[in-house]
Amino acid sequence: MEWSSNILVFILLSFLIFYLKRFPKILSSKLSGNSFTLIQLSKFDGRENLIYIGCNDKVFNVTNLPKFSPGGKYEFLVGRDATMLFAKEEIDGKYINAKHEKLSEEEEGRLQNWEKYFMMLKRCEVVGKLALD
Repeated sequence: MEWSSNILVFILLSFLIFYLKRFPKILSSKLSGNSFTLIQLSKFDGRENLIYIGCNDKVFNVTNLPKFSPGGKYEFLVGRDATMLFAKEEIDGKYINAKHEKLSEEEEGRLQNWEKYFMMLKRCEVVGKLALD
């Protein structure tokens, strides 16, 4: 009888681990039709919620990417629209949450490369779009 209760505990723990690992993905997939204002996006900075970033009118869940986690290389971008920063490749801060402007062909290419990067990552997904004025 003891071995059957051990198996039951193992099955329950396995289910919980499986579910908890996927919970952020399940939660964010329910948000995929959402529009995010910059104020709403700013709440997804990893302190109390998941970690989101705006890029080319899309909002990506980057919670599972260490570079965007607290202390990571790109932590300063979380909860913000980085579209113009990615296009201009200037990290001085003036292009974070910047109004979208017409881009040169080269800048458009850089922005597309960042968007493709986020799209191809299995640990990253589109959770909505940016609602820009």
